[in-house]
Amino acid sequence: MGIGSGCSQRVVVALTGAPEGEHVLRRAAQIATPIGAELIGVYVREPSGLVEAEPAWLTSQRRLLGELSGHYTELAGIDVASALLDFARNENAHQMVLAQPTVPTPRTVARLGDQQGDPNAGPVEVHVIPARKPPVKDRRSG
Repeated sequence: MGIGSGCSQRVVVALTGAPEGEHVLRRAAQIATPIGAELIGVYVREPSGLVEAEPAWLTSQRRLLGELSGHYTELAGIDVASALLDFARNENAHQMVLAQPTVPTPRTVARLGDQQGDPNAGPVEVHVIPARKPPVKDRRSG
């Protein structure tokens, strides 16, 4: 084992308003549990001086995170990818779990993937969880 074998491993999961948020949280827990890792849910909020009400989706994901024995952290940042990666590095997390974007803005995921090869990025393995396909509606006439 490496340095600080008594130290807890950490898995960081990005909390977003994506429809697949709960699925991504459950997958992150499936990654964290077998290795005894601490699960940390991170929400990156745009920095503003305004106090805003917590979105309903975030309340729901925070509740599920607690049920999965995870911990919640909120960050302020304009660049979501950098904020997530900086947090993961500062927490010595070796794994990060993200939802695959459903809109054509994979920039954050691509930037995180590009930084995996960056020697300054640290050894953070990024898991991109694809969206589950919606059930096919039965088109029988009836």
